[in-house]
Amino acid sequence: MPAPDRFRPVDVLVAGAQKAGTTAVKSALAAHPRLDVHAQVEFPYFVSEHLREQPAAQVMERYFPHEPPPDSIRVAKSVGVMYSDDAVDFALGHNPGMRFVVLLRDPVGRAFSAFRYARRMGWEPETDFASALTASDDRLDDDPAVRRSCAYLRYSRLRDHVERIEQRVGADRLHVALYDDLRGDAEATLAAIVAFSGAAPAHLTLPRSNEAGAARNERLARLLRPRGRRSGAARVVQRVLPRRVTDLALERARRLNSRAAAPERPSAEAQRIVLDHCSTDVGWLGDRLHRDLSHWLVDA
Repeated sequence: MPAPDRFRPVDVLVAGAQKAGTTAVKSALAAHPRLDVHAQVEFPYFVSEHLREQPAAQVMERYFPHEPPPDSIRVAKSVGVMYSDDAVDFALGHNPGMRFVVLLRDPVGRAFSAFRYARRMGWEPETDFASALTASDDRLDDDPAVRRSCAYLRYSRLRDHVERIEQRVGADRLHVALYDDLRGDAEATLAAIVAFSGAAPAHLTLPRSNEAGAARNERLARLLRPRGRRSGAARVVQRVLPRRVTDLALERARRLNSRAAAPERPSAEAQRIVLDHCSTDVGWLGDRLHRDLSHWLVDA
């Protein structure tokens, strides 16, 4: 088998938003014969200080270990990128011609889904969503990845995050899609993303992924939670198994520790807190897309 192209950069990045269908989109795109997509849920190279310290060739081999066809398009997903000037700039340093895809979701639904996910992953100690929205970050681990994932209000803002990318690359290299459209017409939404990537049309279906749930065992969830740096035990394991193998094994363990949970709705208090922070962004996005997004501003 030929050695993987360790210096080939990412061509298209699914850069966010968190809890807006990005994992399902990544999985769907992986079925396209011309798109080269990593197996792991995330490609955190652009947001992780730990990974940035490693040789780029080593990181690329970890996430793209197999040699793709020479005319393929390399696609990665990293939902933290759109929230950071530094991450966007680092991604563009990796590939100045990179194209960006962002999926956006109504702010209340996105924030509440992120809260439930953080609870399932063992990151969020607060059991009440409204309390978590107003609580200090002191309740969280010092791990930057955890604090980013629990930034429910900041990550539900839209304008700054979209403009962060658009101001750097221009509108022609930024594709904006809505979670509403992904749920309403997944085939058309995926077809538009494929066309934006430069690949030929293909029939793709949207898999179920990252559905709402809860941890079977919260203590185990805390042990399995992703962290920026490896623990001593993980380093010992790493001497025996390649890092990409342990990545996928941990992701499988987290899935096995998840259980289905009954659908929930955020309280009226929590909805008001989110909408107070995000209503102007929703109006801006509606104007930008020429879409009526007023239903995003109605309390559920």
